[in-house]
Amino acid sequence: KEIHGTYYEQWHQKLHNNTTPADIGICRAIIAYLRSGGDMGTYWKVLGEHGITKDHLTSYSRPITTEPYMVQTDVGRLIRDFERYLGILRSVHDALDLQLALDHAKGCLPGHVQGKLQDICNMGGTGFGSLDEGHGKFMKISSARDDLLAILNNKGTEPAVIKQLLVIDYTLETQQSVLVQGLTAETRLPQLCEQLRALLTALVGHLPQEDELQALLADWTTFSESCSHKRWNSPEESALLLKALCDRTSRVVGELSDKCQTLMGPKAAFLGAAIDAPRKNIDIFVDEVLRGTSLMAVSLILQRMEPVLRDIAHLPPWQMISPIDKPIKGVLQLIDKMTGVQGEVFHTPTILLSGAVSGEEEVPDGVLGVLVRSAKEAPDILSHCAVRARNFGVLLCTCFDPKISEKLAADFANKWIEVRCKADGSLVVAACEKPATFEATQAAAEAEQAKAAKAKVKMNLTNDFRCSWLPVKHLKVGAKW
Repeated sequence: KEIHGTYYEQWHQKLHNNTTPADIGICRAIIAYLRSGGDMGTYWKVLGEHGITKDHLTSYSRPITTEPYMVQTDVGRLIRDFERYLGILRSVHDALDLQLALDHAKGCLPGHVQGKLQDICNMGGTGFGSLDEGHGKFMKISSARDDLLAILNNKGTEPAVIKQLLVIDYTLETQQSVLVQGLTAETRLPQLCEQLRALLTALVGHLPQEDELQALLADWTTFSESCSHKRWNSPEESALLLKALCDRTSRVVGELSDKCQTLMGPKAAFLGAAIDAPRKNIDIFVDEVLRGTSLMAVSLILQRMEPVLRDIAHLPPWQMISPIDKPIKGVLQLIDKMTGVQGEVFHTPTILLSGAVSGEEEVPDGVLGVLVRSAKEAPDILSHCAVRARNFGVLLCTCFDPKISEKLAADFANKWIEVRCKADGSLVVAACEKPATFEATQAAAEAEQAKAAKAKVKMNLTNDFRCSWLPVKHLKVGAKW
C-alpha cells in the first residue's frame, strides 16, 4: 500500500511526472536492496554504479527524499514484479521495443525510413547529457514519425502494414514524451516551438478530422520560427503572437481531453463497476490514459513556454488553467499544499490560495476556486486536478507575481471575497459581504437534517390493495413486468 511521503510513493510520483533513464538504476537498486534483506549499503552501491547520488534524487521535479524500506509482503513475489517493471523501463529508455517492432516491419518499410529508425535504435536510448543532445534526439524521432505518418495516411497502404506501423509510431511517441519530460530545464523559445510544432504535426497525422487542429498547425508552421527568434515586428509582438498560439493550443488540448472523457469515461465506469474496481481508479482511468499520450508532452511544453512569453510581453500575472464564466464568492483560505486538504469537505463556499499543487489531487467538495501562489509549483493543463476542475466548473489559475499572492494572503485571509475572470486573461479579487441568505440557508439545512434524523418512518406492512402478489421466488433478475 502506498503511503504519502514514503519512498515508493515518491518514486511513483517521479515516474508519473518525469520518467528518465535514471529510473532503470533506481529500479535495479530497489531489487538489490530487497534481495539483500534490507541492506541500505547495497541500495546506495547500486545507485552509485549508475551515477545516481542523493543530490540527484532530491533534484527531480518530484523529489525522492526518503529511503526504501522492507514491506510486510511476499518479498520474492515483489522482486519478480520489480524485475518485470525493469523490463518495461528498459524497453522504453533503451529502445528495445522499437528494435523488436522494426525487425518485424522491415519488409514493408522503405530503405530510408529503415535507416532513420535504426539510427534511433542506436542513439543510446532517451538519456542525454545536455539540452542540445536531448533536443537533437527529439527532432531525430520527429523526422522518422513524419515519414511513418505519410505512409499511414496513404490510401494505398495495406491494413496489415498499418498495424505494424502504428506499433512503431506508438513506440516513437513514447520516446518523444519521455524526452520532453526529461527536458525540464529547457526555456529556449526556438527549441520549444520546434518541439511543439513536431508534436502537433503528429497529432494531425492521427486526427486528420480535427479542423481546428489542422488550422492551428498551419499557424504554428507559418509564425512560430520568426516569433521564437523575436523577429515578428518586435520582441513584445512576437511573444504576444506566440502566446495567442499557445492559448489556442491549450483550448484544443482541453477539447481533445473532453472528447476522450466522453468517449471512454462511460465505458470505463461500466466495465470498472462490473469487476468491482475501486471508485477512485475508475474516476481517474481516462486521465491516466491521456497522460500516456503526446497530449501530455504538449501540455508540458506549453507550461514551460508560459513564463518566458509572459516575461517578454509583460502580460498580466495570472494564467487561467480552468477559467470560469461567472464570478464566484467564498471565504479565502490559505493552505501550504493541496495534498493537505484531500478528503476534506468545506461546508462554507471556499476559495483556496494554495502553495504546491502537483496536479494529482482532487478538488475538495465545497471549493469553488484554487489560486496557485507560484508558477514553479503549479499543475499543467492536462493534470488530473486541471481536468477535474474544468469538468466541474471550478476556477484553477496560477499567479506569476509573488507580490500579488502575498498581498492576497495579507489582505483577504479568512475573509469573504469575490473573484472574476476578465476577458484579457487577468483576475479581479475584491472583498465582499457574506451573502445574506447564506446563514439562513445553512441553518434551514441543518434544521431539516435534525428533523429528518428524529422522524419516524411509517411503513404500510398490510395488504390493503387486495392484490394477487407474485411470490419472490418467481422473480428473475432484469425481468420486466
